[in-house]
Amino acid sequence: MFAYPEKARYGRVIPKTKIFEKSDAPSSLRRLFAAQVEKLIWEYKLAPDTVNLPIGDGVLEIQVITASLKTPEFDPALLRVLEQSIPHPVFFELQSDAKVRTWATYKRPHETNSGQWVVGEYFASPWRYPDAPCPPLPLALDLHGLYASMLRSLMLPALPGESLRAHADRLSAFRIAQGEIRALTSRLRREKHFPRKVDLERELRNLRKSWKLELEAGGPESD
Repeated sequence: MFAYPEKARYGRVIPKTKIFEKSDAPSSLRRLFAAQVEKLIWEYKLAPDTVNLPIGDGVLEIQVITASLKTPEFDPALLRVLEQSIPHPVFFELQSDAKVRTWATYKRPHETNSGQWVVGEYFASPWRYPDAPCPPLPLALDLHGLYASMLRSLMLPALPGESLRAHADRLSAFRIAQGEIRALTSRLRREKHFPRKVDLERELRNLRKSWKLELEAGGPESD
């Protein structure tokens, strides 16, 4: 996603056998992981000594992990297992069919349960070729600022003055609204009773109005 500095390269294989050692993930998720993931590499560590930025607002490091996939299909639930075992924000570079796609979520420490992490919805970039030109890391004053800029590059635009947490929460709510819009649109196509059709149209119109800015910014209703 970015041209990471060579100084930040870590380049260590993550043994798949260790991923579930401290996890209570069900056996179905373990089988899914074996079926979809070929190899995991801890590619980069963005830390004070590798990117020359101080710690900021609880962000001590930012990790970049590459996952080579066996199939184009991928369940984000597998990323959540990894997230809980890594006490830092993570950007996943998923590789499949000679293309790569970045996935990441807003991740923060649990407010009352020390050692636990709150993981939200995932945001993803379009598929791209690995040799496509990448921009340099965003300018930032500290690692939290870098994390915010990196994550926001995967998200719809923030509102003026909107914090990263509020931004992520709003887009998570918008994702739910997108599902409601799709469901209402489908019901409207099937509805034959005119009065009920009018009610559905009104409900759909109001929902679209509530999320007008996000829809105009590029949040498709047909994903």
